[in-house]
Amino acid sequence: MQWWWKLENEEGLWQDIMRKKYKRHKNISFIPQSLGDSLAWVDFIKVRHFYLQGRQLKTKKDDKTRFWEDEWVEEEPLKILYLVLYAICNDKNVTVEFVCGRQLNLNFRRWLYPELKSQVAQYNFQNDDDEVLWKWGKDRKFSVKTIYNVLAAGTTDFSCKHIWKSRIPPKIKIFFVFIVKGVTLTRDNMVRRNWKGDHTCSFCDELETINHLFFWMPNYQSGLSKEELQEDPRGRSDADSSCSWDVTLGCGSRCAKKTNLSRRGCMKMNM
Repeated sequence: MQWWWKLENEEGLWQDIMRKKYKRHKNISFIPQSLGDSLAWVDFIKVRHFYLQGRQLKTKKDDKTRFWEDEWVEEEPLKILYLVLYAICNDKNVTVEFVCGRQLNLNFRRWLYPELKSQVAQYNFQNDDDEVLWKWGKDRKFSVKTIYNVLAAGTTDFSCKHIWKSRIPPKIKIFFVFIVKGVTLTRDNMVRRNWKGDHTCSFCDELETINHLFFWMPNYQSGLSKEELQEDPRGRSDADSSCSWDVTLGCGSRCAKKTNLSRRGCMKMNM
C-alpha cells in the first residue's frame, strides 16, 4: 500500500513507467486487471481495495474523485448517505467531473433528491488537481505504521494481553498464545488436517489434546519425568494444579509459595 501512495503522490522513474503502462485512468479505482499484467502489478491490484479504505481525496478539479464512492461532500461517501439512490443508479463508479459535466443528469430509475443536488451545487471547486490524503494518519499524512495499526486492530484477544506483557522470551510468549488459541500441533489438531497416525498421548492411553497434554496430564502437572514420578507417585494435588497456568507465565516463585511446589517443579514448568 505504501507503493500506491508513492505512485499517486511522488515522482520518479518507476512511477513514470507504471503510469504509462498501467494507469490509464486518473482514478486508480478504475484501473482494470488484465492477463498480461506483470506480477508486481498484480500484487498492487490485490491490496488496492484496502488502500482505498484509508485513502481520501481533497476534491479540487473533480477529475479524480468518484462521485458516489469517495468522501468529498460529507465525511462519508454519498453511496452511504444516499443508499437507496445509489442502489437504483445506473451510473456508478463515475467521477465528479463526469456528473457535473452532465449537470447532475445521471441515469436513475428515479430523480435525485433536491437535498443532494443542493449539496453538490454548493461545493467549492478549485482549479487544482485533486489532492490525495490519508484518513488513518495524523494530519492526513501517510505512514506505514497506520497501516499496521489498522491491520492489527482486533486481532489480539483480550485474554492474551497478560501473556504479551509477561517477562518471558518472545518465542515462549508465542507458544503460549498458540496454546490459548488452540492451534498447537497436538495430535487432535493434526488429525483435523488428515494426519494418519496414533491419536493417543505418548505418555498415556488418552486422546492427545492441548488441555490433556499441557494441563491435565499428571506428568506435566507435577513437572516431573516418568522416572521421578515412580520415585514420588503423588505428583501434585488438585490445588497445586490450579496454579499451573500462572507458573508457565513466569511467576513460579510466587506460585510455589502458594501451592508448596518444589523448586525443581517450578523450574521445569518455566522451561
